[in-house]
Order: sequence, then structure tokens, then C-alpha cells
Amino acid sequence: MTIHRSGTIISLVLFALALMITAGCGEGGAGKTPEVAETEQVIPADVFLMERPATLDMLTEVKRDAAVGQKVVFEARVGGRADPFIDGMAIFVAADPRLVSCDQRPGDYCSVPQDYCCENKEKLKAGTATIQMVDSQGVPYPVRAEYQGGITSLKTVVIEGTVSEKGEEGLFVVDATRIWVGSIPAAPPTEEELARRHNAHDHDHDHDHDHDHDHDHDHDHDHDHDHDHDHDHDHDHDHDHDHDHDHD
Repeated sequence: MTIHRSGTIISLVLFALALMITAGCGEGGAGKTPEVAETEQVIPADVFLMERPATLDMLTEVKRDAAVGQKVVFEARVGGRADPFIDGMAIFVAADPRLVSCDQRPGDYCSVPQDYCCENKEKLKAGTATIQMVDSQGVPYPVRAEYQGGITSLKTVVIEGTVSEKGEEGLFVVDATRIWVGSIPAAPPTEEELARRHNAHDHDHDHDHDHDHDHDHDHDHDHDHDHDHDHDHDHDHDHDHDHDHDHD
């Protein structure tokens, strides 16, 4: 089980992550979220997008449909195990935003909500991925991704990258080149919210189409206007020529 351009060590790390994703409460990592700390920025700032990409794709469907080598853009959340990060490498686990983390369950006071221990195991397997934040050579940046660009457990992220590995046992690796980091949602998106997103996206698409149509229409109108102007000019010129001829 190898990861393109990443080497044997990273392959073993990803294999370990795949095994840990389905672990129960407290079984998948350190058992607590590290305290927020100041971290020297190692990943270039231009990797982190200021504006959220306009995608409606979610991790589960992308994982199901995408092939190795395919470019993808999708929404997810940081999490899927107790410690979703890897020390010394910019690799983390992400989960579909529709999966329910422990902090989103009323009355659940789990100390490691990012491990999704109360979520259905099959849904978790189908809706998690390993994200490698890679440089121009396809190599993960040599730094823990946590706190880089504001990344922390449970935050919403939008990933832009390429699928580098996919396996039958649930392994799904994306080499991320750009990432947008949002906030920690209080609840998963509802069906109504997702419907509003789709309607807004369709409206924006139609608006852009109408704008392009109006631009083409105005261009054609200006062209016709110029043609008519040239025709009138030629007509007047011929009229003046005939008048001069009559005068002579």
C-alpha cells in the first residue's frame, strides 16, 4: 500500500490512520484535544484560501465516485479519530460534514468529540478521508497541520486537490494543494440548508448565464448600430455626390 511520491514511512502512517478511523471513543489517539498553541507558519500562506470555494460536493460522494488521479473539490470537517493530526507531517483525517460529531449531540459530554465515536461505523468508513497538504513536488509539508492557517479539530474545511490513493478497505487519500478553513458548526447541515445552497448555486449560475447573454446581445446591438451608421454615412455620401454632379 503505497502513496505516490510520499515514501514508505507515509504509507505506514496512512495505513495506521485507516485502522484508527473506526476505533471507538478514546481508542483512536491521544484521548484529548491539545491546547491551542502558537505555531510558526511553515505551510505557505497562499495555500489557504480567503474565500470559500463555491462547491456543493461533500466528502462521502466524492470518495465514492472519484478515481485516483482525479482533481476534486469538496467540503469536510477535521476529525474522524481522537487526534486527527500527525506530528511532523501535514496530514490529517477529515469527515463528511453531515456526519454527527459528539459535540453536536445534545447531552453528550464526550471529551474527544472529534472521534465521532457515536456515529454509525459504516457511515464513518464511507465518509472519511486522509488529507495530505503537499508542496509543488507532491510531498507533505514537514509540520503538524494543526494550527496552520487556523486548522483545528472539528472545523469545516473545503479541500482542493487530487486523489492519490483509494482502497477497498476505506482508504481514501487526497493530496491537497489549496484549503479553505471555516468555523466549527454547531450542527450538521440540515436538508433545508442543503436545498437552499443548491437553489442559491443554481440562481448564481443562471445569473452568470444571463449576464453573458446580455453581453452578447449588447455586442450584437452595437454591431448592428455601427452597421446602420456606416450604411447611413454611405447613403449620405452618395447623396452629396449626386448633388454635386447635378450642380456641375
